[in-house]
Amino acid sequence: MLLVYAPLALLHWGAWYVFLGFHAANGIASLMGAPIQWSAGTLQMMQVIDIAAVVIIGPNVLRTFCLHFVSSNMHYYGDVELGNVIQQTQVLNPWWLWPLQAFCFNFGSTHGIHHFVVKEPFYIRQMTAKVAHKVMAEMGVRFNDLGTFARANRLEPQEHPRTELSFSKQ
Repeated sequence: MLLVYAPLALLHWGAWYVFLGFHAANGIASLMGAPIQWSAGTLQMMQVIDIAAVVIIGPNVLRTFCLHFVSSNMHYYGDVELGNVIQQTQVLNPWWLWPLQAFCFNFGSTHGIHHFVVKEPFYIRQMTAKVAHKVMAEMGVRFNDLGTFARANRLEPQEHPRTELSFSKQ
């Protein structure tokens, strides 16, 4: 199964976890007053990994997190009527999500457009967003439905039967 990730993803994530582990071990050891005496080869290797982590890997991890967080919370699941595009997504663009949106090219605000106009690439969606949002709102697409965080991405609140624990004496 890991072969599908070979070689770049394995190098990417391997270097990321080596970077985190090395600096965590150094930090903990320093706090305990017992700094680790790394070999010259290890320190040389870590110079390369540090540069890669700061320049390539870290920004990619940040972008991936932002994209996954935004996209996983803007789609509805479970109680969506089959084929009903209006119920599939929302426009997720509150002001406090802008730091995340900056790293995923405003995905929460513009991805819903893709469900209606499939062939538009992300940069065209960005240019048409103002008009598209107006039309989408008129058609009933939800905007900033933050209740999805509590509803596990359901379109509507679910009725949960009340459960009580009963302890019988035996």
